[in-house]
Amino acid sequence: NSPDDGEEPQWLLACPFHKRDPVKYGIQHGNSGNGKKHRYRACMGPGFKSVQRLKEHLKRVHSPVQCERCYEVFPGTDRATCLTKLAEHRIMDVSCPKLEDSSKKEGISEAQWAALDKQNRKKNQEIHRVEKWFEIWDVVFPGVERPKSPWHDIAVPYGAASSSPSRDGEDFAKLFINILDHKHQQGDIDFPENAQMFRDRLENVVKQTFKAYISLHGKLSPDTTSSSESQ
Repeated sequence: NSPDDGEEPQWLLACPFHKRDPVKYGIQHGNSGNGKKHRYRACMGPGFKSVQRLKEHLKRVHSPVQCERCYEVFPGTDRATCLTKLAEHRIMDVSCPKLEDSSKKEGISEAQWAALDKQNRKKNQEIHRVEKWFEIWDVVFPGVERPKSPWHDIAVPYGAASSSPSRDGEDFAKLFINILDHKHQQGDIDFPENAQMFRDRLENVVKQTFKAYISLHGKLSPDTTSSSESQ
């Protein structure tokens, strides 16, 4: 059960982008490979205690300056400079191609931020953070089915009991298979001829391994996950 509004927050809110695609918005995807900090490290957890903290993360990580036609991103630490480059890009003599593949769109657009700000002004300030999180989801991913909860799945809530080892094992195995598929698509891993049977068997092995680890060492803690990420 999640805490009431009057209680000290225990369950941590997930990054919506990581919630929808944990492989794309994970450390292995966000690493630039040149020694820079992992772009999506905070997306992976441990989560955010308040909607305000979550929105600060979205502003910092998921608000790129991007062309709405060709989806080219203009990166940089100085947003004003990035916006200037985008403006110059828009008035080029030869217009950029308008792409139909919206999967290349990154982050939250200015129009979506305006919609979020408009919603917040209409709502009572004491509205439960769960409802606020789902409002963010509906604006950022219009038409996409809501997840079962806004909570970060891997993190163990502070002072609260987590889900069963069986459910944790299933979630962990799904995440593992998603990462495995991503690596396969990149050409880093080759599957045998009967790929689906291989994936199913491997998923069962991962579940059993996770359950065995939990039975021997107990629940994963934030300290445990942090130390594993740093390796």
